[in-house]
Amino acid sequence: AASYLQELATEKHRWGAPWRLEHFTLGYEASSPVEGSFSSFKRALGDEPKSFAGVVQEHVKKDIEKTQMERRRLVNASIRAHDVTLKSARSDAANQCAQVFSEDTTEKFELANQDAQDYVCVEIGTLSEEQIQRGVSRAYSVSRRVHVGTNPPPPRIVEEINGTKYCSCLKDNNSGRPDKHIQCVLGGAFVEKQFNPHWKVATDVEV
Repeated sequence: AASYLQELATEKHRWGAPWRLEHFTLGYEASSPVEGSFSSFKRALGDEPKSFAGVVQEHVKKDIEKTQMERRRLVNASIRAHDVTLKSARSDAANQCAQVFSEDTTEKFELANQDAQDYVCVEIGTLSEEQIQRGVSRAYSVSRRVHVGTNPPPPRIVEEINGTKYCSCLKDNNSGRPDKHIQCVLGGAFVEKQFNPHWKVATDVEV
């Protein structure tokens, strides 16, 4: 609001009325296109006249509160609890995931498991000094299955540190969920510690 008023102060010839009048009109002298907005200011601020700066500040505050409310409503609307009707059509791992995490996370987990079937993993027998220094206890090379006429991408490296697996593609870090390379190493199993806790099922969200 302060920067907005500072900008207006340099353009007084375009905004003469607020400086000419002692108090902002609060709808008493408004044209029909803006009368609704001014009357809402009046209802929000009460009957006492307010300065132009005060009205602008209230307007900014109202916009911020409205934006926060809309974000909360949007996030809460996107949360779906576990749909029991899908249980029979899902794998045991997906059903285990659905008991802890949201429906959207479960769907992405099941897709990762489906994609993981197109990969094979081989455990790396000898760890490098750099891996040992980072606390890597086990490492795997994960490669796409070779299909005739295709040029498979280079293998990814999945490392295990303190019981949690991390992929060199970094998709698991970015999404907070295990990717297809990690699920290939896990054999499609559900391991809760591979998920970020913020994906857990909730009925409401603080934005």
